[in-house]
Amino acid sequence: MNNKKQTGFTLLELIVTLAILALLVTALVTILDQTSYQVAYLSEELSRRSSVAYSLDQLMDDVVSQGGENVGIQVKRNESRETCWLTLTINTSEPKGKGAAIRQIDWVAVPREDEDDLVLFRREKAGGDKDEESFIPQCDQLESFEVRLLNGLGMATSPSETPALIEVEAKMYRQNDKDDGGVLTFRRTFALKRFEK
Repeated sequence: MNNKKQTGFTLLELIVTLAILALLVTALVTILDQTSYQVAYLSEELSRRSSVAYSLDQLMDDVVSQGGENVGIQVKRNESRETCWLTLTINTSEPKGKGAAIRQIDWVAVPREDEDDLVLFRREKAGGDKDEESFIPQCDQLESFEVRLLNGLGMATSPSETPALIEVEAKMYRQNDKDDGGVLTFRRTFALKRFEK
């Protein structure tokens, strides 16, 4: 008689191995799916944050780069909603002594239709333009957008007082979270002109 020992796996061993392998593959796919979701969420959140920060920096550049004393500033507020309209009228000298040119830059935060958030728009037009320039969206999902004109001490200015500082504040909803705990605040304060000693 041949008493050779058989080599190989039994059917039960193969079934147990395949079940364990299936569980490991399922766990790995679940982990990769969750990681992919988190990467997409964080990427979108960082993109939105940088959009708001860039918009506030652009607004600051609109005022500061043109020279504080040549900028006329108007701030209008809609009391029914935290909506703000900032108009910068910038008088710049034309080259070759042609006189003064007027540029107007408008920043406006308006409610999005059928939504609870605001969208921040920017429009730039030259004084002689007859055609209305389009408003270009800068960022969205804002809870509020506020512009405050301040004196040199950081206090709110009266209508007769010339502002020395501008404080801009934008509150942005976190992605898919529109309760009070899900709001990020961005604030910029900058001088309209250099302070004298």
